[in-house]
Amino acid sequence: MRWYNKGVLLNIADNVEYGSEIVYPGETPIDNSGESEGVYRLFKGWDMSTGYITGNIDVHAIFSEVNINDTK
Repeated sequence: MRWYNKGVLLNIADNVEYGSEIVYPGETPIDNSGESEGVYRLFKGWDMSTGYITGNIDVHAIFSEVNINDTK
């Protein structure tokens, strides 16, 4: 099981028991790549559930986006 943020590996969980749940143990992922242009991305969650593990999976952070230039 591997967790990623924007292609960067955040954490690896080895020896996860089949059918078990696993929770990401690290800090909340961030994406501040667009802030200088007024685009803010807030962590929304992961792209798949980690509540019932049945094999090796890669999980990616997803973000909701707000462009403050669009709110004027």
